[in-house]
Formats: sequence, C-alpha cells, structure tokens
Amino acid sequence: MINRVLLLIYIGSAWSQSVTHGPICGGVSDTGAVFILRTDTASIVQIEFSSDSSFNNSLFSDTLNSGNDSDNWAKLHVSGLQPSTRYFYRAVLDNTPGNTQRYFDAFPTPGSVMNFQFLTGSCQQAGGDPNSNSGLIFPIMAQENPAFFIHQGDWGYPDTTDDEQGQPGNYFPLEYSRVQASYRSRFDNVFPVQDLLAVTPVAYLWDDHDLVNENADSTLPGIPNSLLGYQNMFPSYPLPAPSNGGWHQFSYGNCDVFMLDNRAKRAPNLNAFDFLLPDSVLFNPSPEHTILGREQMDWLKQELISSTADWKFISSGTPFNPGLRACIEVAVLAQAFFDTISSPFGVFQPIDIAIEIADKWAGFPADAHELINHVIENNIPNVIFLSGDTHTSGIDDGRSSLFPELMSGPLDRTNSQLVSFMEELGMYIWNMGGHNEYQSDYGNAYGRIFVAGSDSVILESVTENGAVIGRHVVQNGYLPPSRSAVIGPQRLNFGDIEVNGSPGIQGFLVVNTSIDTITIDSINISGDSGYLVIPQSLTTPFYVQSGGKSLIAVLFSPTGGDTSNAVISVHTNIGEDVVYEVSVTGVGIDAVS
Repeated sequence: MINRVLLLIYIGSAWSQSVTHGPICGGVSDTGAVFILRTDTASIVQIEFSSDSSFNNSLFSDTLNSGNDSDNWAKLHVSGLQPSTRYFYRAVLDNTPGNTQRYFDAFPTPGSVMNFQFLTGSCQQAGGDPNSNSGLIFPIMAQENPAFFIHQGDWGYPDTTDDEQGQPGNYFPLEYSRVQASYRSRFDNVFPVQDLLAVTPVAYLWDDHDLVNENADSTLPGIPNSLLGYQNMFPSYPLPAPSNGGWHQFSYGNCDVFMLDNRAKRAPNLNAFDFLLPDSVLFNPSPEHTILGREQMDWLKQELISSTADWKFISSGTPFNPGLRACIEVAVLAQAFFDTISSPFGVFQPIDIAIEIADKWAGFPADAHELINHVIENNIPNVIFLSGDTHTSGIDDGRSSLFPELMSGPLDRTNSQLVSFMEELGMYIWNMGGHNEYQSDYGNAYGRIFVAGSDSVILESVTENGAVIGRHVVQNGYLPPSRSAVIGPQRLNFGDIEVNGSPGIQGFLVVNTSIDTITIDSINISGDSGYLVIPQSLTTPFYVQSGGKSLIAVLFSPTGGDTSNAVISVHTNIGEDVVYEVSVTGVGIDAVS
C-alpha cells in the first residue's frame, strides 16, 4: 500500500512539472545546435529531435537537471545533425515528452553556395511604450521562412530599476536575479515573438538597454552579471572571450556573420567632447576613444582577413554609417547659429543632437577608420553592415556608409523617425530608403536579407504591413571607396534678410569619411543671384585629410525683395560622376525703418 501511494505521488509530481519558457533554438551549425528552456520546478530535461514530425527515430541532447540553476534554466546541446535538414524538436521532462513541437533547419555545409534569406531587427518589448506590447510584426516575420533571425539588441528593456524608480545607479544587472527576470520576460511563451522563434533559430547580442542602461559603456557596473546571464540563459554560440564581452562569429553556407559587442568595452560617449561651456561642446575624440576595445578590434580584423566566405556580415547594435559623423559636426556648428532647432519632431538643442549621435560608431572615428582601412588595404570584398538601436530603418549603398548598411527596426517600439528628422535638417545619409521623409508609414519594420548565391545580396526594410520601404542590391566584389565624403547640411534656409543690409551667413561642412585625402577642385553656384561662397573661386584646389573636415561659408545678400533660390555644387577628386549639391534659399525684405 505504501509503495502504491509513493508511486502515485511520483506520477502526480511528474505530471505537474512543466516548461515555462522555451525551448528556444540557437547556436546552430551544420552539425549541431543549442537549446535553452526553463521549468517550473527542478526536472531532468532533454531535447528530443527528429527529421520526422512524428518523432520516429528520435535523437536526444545531453541530459541536465534544471534544478542545478537557481532559476531552473537548462542549456542543452545536440550534435550529429545532417546539414540542410529540417529537425522537429520538443522538451522531455523526466522522460515525458512535452506537447509543444517546434522546428529549425540545420545549416548547410560551410562554403556551400545557395539562395536563402534571413531576418534582422531590434528594439522590442518595453512595457512603458504604448506601441511596444502588441508584437504584431512577429507572425509576419515567421511567414518569411527565414534561415535564422538576428536580434540586434534592446530586447525587453529591463533597465527600469534605476532612474525610472528614483534610484540612480541601481542598474538592473547589479542583482543577478534581475538578469534572470529579464530572460523570463524575453522568452515569455505568450508574447508573439514565440511565433518566430518556433520556426527558426535565433542569434542575439545586446545593445545598451539590455546590457546595463541607456547608452551603456564599459564603466558601468553590472556587466559581468549580464555576461553570465547570456551564457546561462541564451542558446549562444561559443564566445572567444567570455569574461570580457559577447562578440562571436558563426557561418551559414558561403556567409560569415560577425556579432559585435559595441557596449561592454566602449569608452564613455562624452569622452569624445570638450565642454567649452555647460551647453557648448567641441567634438574632439582622442585616437584611444574606442567602441570595440583593442581585443575585439583585433579579433574582428583577424576574422575578416581569414574569412573565405563570399559574404561577410557585421552585426552591430548601433549604426556604423560614417555619414553620422557629419551630423555630429553639423550639430556642433549649429551651436554658433541656433539656440534651439525646431522641426516637426520637436524642439532640440544642438548639443543634445551631437551627444546623442555620438553614441553611434560615428562618435568613435578612430575605430571606424581602422576598420575601413583594414578592409581596403587588405582587399576584403563584400563586407556588409547590419545594425539597429535607432528605433527606425534606413539603407545606404555605401556612398555615406562606405560599407553597404541595413539599419532595421523598431520591431515593436514607437518609431523615432530619426532618418526623417535628419533629412528635415538637410542630412541625407541613407540613400536607398527606409523611414525617410517620403514615408507616411512610421510604424514597425524588420530587415530582410536575401543571399543570391555568390552573385549578390539584397537588403530590404520591410514594414509590419509587408511593404518594402527600402531596397539595395549589393553585387559581388564590392569594396568601400578609399575616397569618400559627406556634405551637410545639404539644405540652407536663410529666412528673411534685409536688402542692402548685413548679409546672412551660414555654412556647410565637407567631412572626409574614408582613408585617402580629398581634393576640393571647384565650388560653383547656379540659380538666383545674391549668394557668395567663401572662398568664392579657387585658383588652386584645397584638401581635406582623412578624418578631417572643412567649413564652407555661404553669404546671402539679397538684391531685391523676393525669394532667391540657388544650388551650390562641390566638385572633388572622388569621381567625375560624384557631385555634391547644397540647395540654398532666402527671402529679401525691405529694411525696417
């Protein structure tokens, strides 16, 4: 009788155990995969997987006791997969298979040339954002049948324990239990992202909000706990330096993907500025001002030069586009002309714009220059950047970004309209579409990347409604140009200027974003009269060194009481077909007596 009661107790306890989170698949290769799951109580767990949806001829992962983790997480590994094969999988608790069935496709043999697509995105699940809790985009993404999904950070926004609670410095990862809670939220089985995670493996690395706090850098406490949580509660690839950061690499066929950690080793953003006054700055980063740190930069350079893949994708939480450097410099320049800048998106101080944009790679020009120089000097073709962070989307073909870049998002946050805002200010650095000034749909979006064998790669920004709002085709053999510049702002408005009075004065900058010196051959003005460029005519060319900038002053002295429009053309040694234009407008008014 006693034995019978004990048996019933055992069976009852086994039935009561359940998976609360997952299983989630990641860390996939052509022969193996990694899974993460969480149980409500300590259980002996495995992953059962089979190429047959009926689970005939099943294989099993290693076995773990989820009770070995303080929050009942288990990280499981499978091996012996066949390349390019679909596998169905489910959790097994105490020898009892679960009812939830998911699938993934093992990656092809490294070097295989084929057509496939994968997806990217960033910025989701922030409870305080009225647009962040729907997750409607994920079922749409699941229908794409992606080979894998790269989440580029700001997943869950757990950084709500400090300033938002009136406790500055009480960063969420200071307590490991809060890191555990962030993964429970991230992998909530009710949230619609599970529709996507059920049909494809995920690769992920944090940005600022899910590492420590907004605009996080290496000086903030709590990073070791975030690193530990990632290794314990995410199905990750092996990390080259697990105690120092989360950077790593994986391969799919003829593609290599390099996942960068642009937070754990970065210098504080404000170190790039000299504060002349509390509300006035000069952008003056030192050569040591780093976004990656020396160890990670050396790793990336070695991986790139060693890669034999046709396509090399660099995933960065924050945008790379060096054209953003011009936005910083223009904002710094604007301090001399404007106390505030008004736009349809709000009223901003120039200093705030400069400091915010300096959170991107553009705020770390020495690192950007080192990477660009390495790729050009070593003739490494087909390097493509994938980025997030900005709560908006944009694509550039390399004219401003040097490397073709797809900036995607937000997955389910309020759209920042940053690209459109910059264009409102005359800064055009995402030339192949996205959430630009011509869009009316400023909703959510994801990145779609189609690899056409070794021929080309198609980069697309896709909205939650299925509309393609940006597109660019990268042809095999692409190398970034050794001469490149960004000019801005490309639109100057002098407003009302008195006839025969003091001239209006504004200016634009030429910023050298690549490795060779730029020659300014000539500057021409066409259109209405009244405008003067200093210097007006060039008897000899002048030069802008790599990483340097040149200010071109524009004066407006109206000759009559009407609107004057003109176009300033800047000709350089970048190429005969590359002409930079700045449109100018102003209105002459009679003197006020």
